[in-house]
Amino acid sequence: MTKVLLLKRGLNMEINWMYRVFFIIIGAVSFFTGEIITFVMLLFIFFILNDIHLTLQQIYIQNKEKNN
Repeated sequence: MTKVLLLKRGLNMEINWMYRVFFIIIGAVSFFTGEIITFVMLLFIFFILNDIHLTLQQIYIQNKEKNN
């Protein structure tokens, strides 16, 4: 279980800056084009997909530990 927590922390530390830059760029473009609602919906979808990805990684690690 500690590997799963370390995986989440590692993912957040390594990619977190990249997501922030991406959100700032997309947010600025959506502000100037008037597509704020689209930006909010894309953020919502992104967070859901990120949670699915982390859950699949947890399942993979648990299966790997179980097989060893």
